[in-house]
Amino acid sequence: MLNKVLFDYTNAFGPLFQLHQNIIDSNLMKSLLHESNLTTEKIQEIVLNNLDFLKEMINLNNINLNTTKIEIVYRNNGPEDKYSMKWHIDDKQVMKKNIQEVYNMEIIYQNDKHIYALYGTKNPKYSIVLYLDSHNIDFQGGEFHFQNETILPQRGDVLIFDSRIVHKVDLLTSGRRRAILIKIY
Repeated sequence: MLNKVLFDYTNAFGPLFQLHQNIIDSNLMKSLLHESNLTTEKIQEIVLNNLDFLKEMINLNNINLNTTKIEIVYRNNGPEDKYSMKWHIDDKQVMKKNIQEVYNMEIIYQNDKHIYALYGTKNPKYSIVLYLDSHNIDFQGGEFHFQNETILPQRGDVLIFDSRIVHKVDLLTSGRRRAILIKIY
């Protein structure tokens, strides 16, 4: 492999998340970083042409990436976008509701007055984030958080995680933060 795995948190079910540092020398990142006009269509083409590399990186031998649904989202945010993400699970939102207001939701915590529940119907298995810019160099803010870990994105890093893990992104305060999110269903 061309990268160093900085974090590899696993449990009995497999990897919870991994941070691969500095894969700039891979064909995938070279193609993305050297493209002068990145469009959603161009990103999809580059990512789909490099599925074998992603499959090898995250050791998904049991998933046929050529027939599995894959969603690719390009985020190109500046401070004017006021970009941040509250605590959530991909394709689901954590909502605090009064007990009598909850219907058709997956309950994750309950006390005497409120229920914290997940709302949403899609359930990706894995999420992959490819970072095209560096924290504290290209942008300020925009830190990625798991419950017990903070990721300071760096250009060329790839974050891979179980989509059922709760996470958030802090408010981007300055600069430009570009990232590609790939969800595997």
